[in-house]
Amino acid sequence: MFGDPDFSEPQQNDPSKGACRKCGYVGHLTYQCRNLIKLKAQKDVVIDISSTSSESETDTPIVAEEKKKLSKLMKKKERKERKEKRKEQAGNSGKGEKKSKKESKSRHDGKRYKEHKKKKTEKVTSKRTEKVSQQGSSGKRTLNVAQENHRNEQTVAKKRKPAEQFLPEADASDLFVCGVGDMGQLGLGDDVRECHKFRRVKFNDSSVKIKMVAAGGCHSLVLSCGCNDEGALGRAVFENDEEVDEDCTFAKVQFDQEDLNEHGEIAMISAGDSHGAALTVNGSVFIWGRFRGKNGALGLMVDQKTNKVISQSKTPVLLLSYKNHKIVKISSGCNHLMCLDESGKVWTIGDGSDGQLGRIFRFDFDLESIRVTRRLLSLDCVELKHKCKNVFAVAQGSFAITIDDNVIVWGLNGYAQLGFPIEGKGSLQVVKIPTPSPGFESNGPYACFSGEHHILSANRQGELYSIGRVCDGRLGIENLQAENDIQSTLLRVESLSKFVLGVTAAGSCSFCWTREGKAYSWGANIGGMLGLPVEEDLSITTPTEIPVPQDFSVVQLAASSSICMMLSNHKLKISVTLLLFLSLKLNFIYYLFISFHTVRLFFPKMEADLVKEFEEVAEQVRRLKSRPTDNELLELYALYKQSTVGDASEEKPGVFDFKGKSKWDVWRKRKGMSKTDAMKEYIKMTKQIINKYGTDL
Repeated sequence: MFGDPDFSEPQQNDPSKGACRKCGYVGHLTYQCRNLIKLKAQKDVVIDISSTSSESETDTPIVAEEKKKLSKLMKKKERKERKEKRKEQAGNSGKGEKKSKKESKSRHDGKRYKEHKKKKTEKVTSKRTEKVSQQGSSGKRTLNVAQENHRNEQTVAKKRKPAEQFLPEADASDLFVCGVGDMGQLGLGDDVRECHKFRRVKFNDSSVKIKMVAAGGCHSLVLSCGCNDEGALGRAVFENDEEVDEDCTFAKVQFDQEDLNEHGEIAMISAGDSHGAALTVNGSVFIWGRFRGKNGALGLMVDQKTNKVISQSKTPVLLLSYKNHKIVKISSGCNHLMCLDESGKVWTIGDGSDGQLGRIFRFDFDLESIRVTRRLLSLDCVELKHKCKNVFAVAQGSFAITIDDNVIVWGLNGYAQLGFPIEGKGSLQVVKIPTPSPGFESNGPYACFSGEHHILSANRQGELYSIGRVCDGRLGIENLQAENDIQSTLLRVESLSKFVLGVTAAGSCSFCWTREGKAYSWGANIGGMLGLPVEEDLSITTPTEIPVPQDFSVVQLAASSSICMMLSNHKLKISVTLLLFLSLKLNFIYYLFISFHTVRLFFPKMEADLVKEFEEVAEQVRRLKSRPTDNELLELYALYKQSTVGDASEEKPGVFDFKGKSKWDVWRKRKGMSKTDAMKEYIKMTKQIINKYGTDL
């Protein structure tokens, strides 16, 4: 409709003649100016406006703007061509096309996130190392060492099953008990209610192997025995007037066989005042009995299926299945239970009146409040900032060790046993929120904790420490002077230089066992609970070795407020009869060996003459072999070729029979002769043949 504009000669902007109002050219209208320029750019038509615009004095700002737009279009086209060339080069080299914009963007974002996370972790580790280095020479350790120890523990834990990594490596065979068992918790029968020294428990099955023992308030678990008023034994008990009560002897806890088939065998147990708990190999938890609070009975748990509160159970019931959360360790206080799962989370259930659950902070502990009771009896997770690798429940408190070897505590702190200093004897400070303990910051990393009003702990170097209440010598430090009967700082028990593997404490009694298999006790020796001789002074202030038979090695100890249980194993021992038998047998062999060499020593000529005679006779038989018709000569010659006496000729080894044995050995054994007798018999037979032929030789 319109021709192409003539850019060679500028024209005056005259709208009356139909010229463009933007560029002033005649030949196209204003609305066609922009479209025409784009069209010519796409057809690779280079429009040189610079010369006309520079020479023209009538250029308007609109023309300058169009020039800029045109240059941008050209640059965009050049960039597009460069991208196409790169794609072609990539395709020719075999690398393929590049990823889409979305994929490249997500990859870029992932790199940025990793770099950000790396910088954040570096800042955290630097802060921790600075904090640890400021603690002084006694508490110096780097985070790298803690992480390396954690890796080593993980590698060892992989070799063993999850629950078994917290148990002794060796199975024990014998159980010893001592103390006062008014409720039959000693397991020695109805007649024995008190024992001042450790006494061995005899089981009906002598082949029983024991992995772990647990001492409750009025009951004991290895099988179970003691008071069953609230179902703490996990089995039914029947009393007979004629026979011994069944609660005074150890018997199996009544687990349902279908539950064991589904959840696995029992790997770990724990016991409180009126409850018991068991952990299976697969990671499920069973409990029985009842939890109690300050106002009386509290209940056991909230049933997951019916959503009702189970007040008491005399047989084990499932608390948590491994299908939901896999538990690797359980630990019981007086009236609460702690569980550690494989991801490092801590779970608690039971009484929380002293803050021992680490949750449920704002309410009054009133039994009439059903809402509060349901929260207490529901297994729930404790909110912690760091993952944990071990947990320990003490009487009214809880300890958790993080993967960085920090000690987190919560619960009753009436005697500063959790490491928090207190003011005044009567003030009962309660730590309701899980908090790092200032008393256990140094001397770590720690391996175990136990106690009630005082706490015993041992670190990985085998050093023993104590803190809390001082009276009755329960801290194991002689002539310790403390204000208001409270020791608020952690002290090392220097009187015991052995490597300590574990500790247990209850009431005013303290126990530990060492790597050498020895057991030590100290504190109040009331009723002979320490396993030591009862003297006028009942307080023992320093660790004293418990007398144990020499052929037993201590594997574990478990103490409650009234008894102590000792798990031990047989050392390598040989009976006197066996030693006597072995000595007689060795003496007989020795004298037989000496007599044989004596005969060879005193009668060498006799043996040499016999061999010489045998060779002479064999030489005569060799001359007679030219007579093949005589079967006797052939047999004698064949025997000679197979014999090992004398010089081995080139004709040996000769012919063997179908079993691969030499004819000489077969002939000798058939006759039942020794080598010497066989040579004599051969000489005798040969002489008879020689005498038969006579002068023909």
